[in-house]
Amino acid sequence: MRRRSWVLLAADFLMPLAAIGVAVYLLRAVPANLLRQEFEGLGAVVCFLVYAGIFLWYVSLAVAQDTKQAEEANRGVGSSPSFAEEKGERIQRENVEFKGPLPLFGKPARCEQVE
Repeated sequence: MRRRSWVLLAADFLMPLAAIGVAVYLLRAVPANLLRQEFEGLGAVVCFLVYAGIFLWYVSLAVAQDTKQAEEANRGVGSSPSFAEEKGERIQRENVEFKGPLPLFGKPARCEQVE
């Protein structure tokens, strides 16, 4: 992995700093009581977004865990050979090489005789 250049590291630090500076410059003419209300509203929005992000993170973890448990449970259910697998073994025992999925009814679509 390549190391990031010092220009990119400086930009990562200076861009948020510049954004804060621009916000402070634009808000300098706003009266103090109105500025307090603006920051209270901004704080409420930030808290809501943080809580929503944490909630979605927990939901994604729960869905991933549920999917993993369902896959593990399904592995044990299909352990006995199905009718199609038994039919495929019977075809192979009769010196027929099968190439493709087994059909539900009739003969397999592509079978070649093995010499």
